[in-house]
Amino acid sequence: MEHVDVAVIGGGQSGLATAHALRRQGREPVVLEASAQASGSWPRYYDSLTLFSPVGHSSLPGLPFGGDPDRYPHRDEVVAYLLRYADRLDADIRTGARVREVATADGGFTLTLEDGRRLSTRSVVAAPGSFGRPCRPGLPGLEDFAGTVLHAAEYRAPQPFAGQRVVVVGAGNSAVQIAAELAAHARVTLAARHPVRFARQRVLGRELHRWLNVTGIDVLPGGRFLRSPPDFAPTDSMEPWFDMCQHRRMPNVKALPLVEPEAPDAVVPCCPPLSERPFTAEEAERTARMFKALGDPVRLRLFSAVASHEGGEACVCDISDVGVSQPTVSHHLKKLKEAGLLTSERRGTWVYYRVEPSVLAAMGQLLTVR
Repeated sequence: MEHVDVAVIGGGQSGLATAHALRRQGREPVVLEASAQASGSWPRYYDSLTLFSPVGHSSLPGLPFGGDPDRYPHRDEVVAYLLRYADRLDADIRTGARVREVATADGGFTLTLEDGRRLSTRSVVAAPGSFGRPCRPGLPGLEDFAGTVLHAAEYRAPQPFAGQRVVVVGAGNSAVQIAAELAAHARVTLAARHPVRFARQRVLGRELHRWLNVTGIDVLPGGRFLRSPPDFAPTDSMEPWFDMCQHRRMPNVKALPLVEPEAPDAVVPCCPPLSERPFTAEEAERTARMFKALGDPVRLRLFSAVASHEGGEACVCDISDVGVSQPTVSHHLKKLKEAGLLTSERRGTWVYYRVEPSVLAAMGQLLTVR
């Protein structure tokens, strides 16, 4: 039986990114991908699939996606990128290696592949995704339904449904994209347990993911809030099994520690979304003050200039070119500070301004449409 250092089950974005991280730690991962190429399930997704995150926020560690950072890449572009990534990754990637069973044995794990081969290891990372075995809920009356029932994993294009009545169950990204595409060819109903929540793709003139990156919200680990957190079962005699099936993302930034809710600098939105409930007098006053401060074009440019710098922080010497004199720039920056949108710190002879993360989070929450 062959022994491997770390077995990574799945060669999609999570498996490849995990292999990259393991190599940086000096480990020797073996990536086991069931399909014929290291691109996960992406080649089998529906034809029109487009990422909701732009290229600039869709790279894996160590290799930029490439091209216009503001465009939203198509499925085939993601496939090509993953193949490039796998080709440059210094790791043992084995395609056509479907894992059928993982069992504990002798203080470690034994993996049995579909062709009968067996591997032993002390560490396993499960990153196969759920596309190969989609969840099919047992809905009452489904057995008597005479129409066509498809899972999103089986959907490819809208043309076969032309002129039909279609119900799309769910309101996630795939469901909404598929429903919007079908609506041009069929009568479509979107069925969900709760009202669909849409987030604006551009806030204050910038792509939403830019603000999430500046504030650090997109890298806050949310495992403690998940109904089914990743499996982590260490013992005294073996290393842990990490399950990344349900909790995968395309990590292109370092993870930051979670801010505890009781911490003084916790990111707590000040106001609810506009459609959730009416503002209190205090919330309305605070929100109006923020938007009033941004109502001036020069202030909006200054605010955007600070936010667009790395880490959401900029020296006043780098953001003064907004078409007005330095005293006027100082006046507008003071107004942004008074509104709570910026904080400042003097370092030597220069003043550095920083976007206040909690306020940005609040504004993003406010602009969310439910």
